[in-house]
Amino acid sequence: MLSARTMCNGSFYLYIMESKKMSKVAVTRVCLKDDYYLNAPDSVSNCEDAYLFIRNQIGFGTVERVMILCMDYDYHLIKCAIVSIGNDDKAVLDIGEIFKIALLLDAHHILIAHNHLGSSLIPTESDIQITQKIGYVGKVLGISLIDSIIVNAGENYQSIRKFIMEREKKNGMDEHL
Repeated sequence: MLSARTMCNGSFYLYIMESKKMSKVAVTRVCLKDDYYLNAPDSVSNCEDAYLFIRNQIGFGTVERVMILCMDYDYHLIKCAIVSIGNDDKAVLDIGEIFKIALLLDAHHILIAHNHLGSSLIPTESDIQITQKIGYVGKVLGISLIDSIIVNAGENYQSIRKFIMEREKKNGMDEHL
């Protein structure tokens, strides 16, 4: 056994440690690194505020991309990030990656967007399910999902939240985002 005396606030404490093999362990800190800067809206509280910015970033792509916009309590845009780059018909999305970024930025609100390469803005069932999961996880973490939108090179976008509400109204179902 090893013992050491340490002075703390004028008092002596005796620590007894068992003799164990020690090895070095790296101390890690997680941080986000800015890659480049874009001209973006000052605040984003709805899809209309973000649409043109998002379309210019991912709407004209040749592969599907998923983007997150992170806002503070007052809806001021903190940062944005591309969280997934896929192929010509899908992008694999890790929900943990979205919330890792949002939590590191201390975001209170997020908006998710992805592009469809063709002219269709109709969300797939997979688009709807992942949006609902993101909404649920956000509620648990105290981060509100403003919406999830689909853009393309055209002049319109599709709010998945609005699509779900219209479908519920049409079908009389009670699904929640």
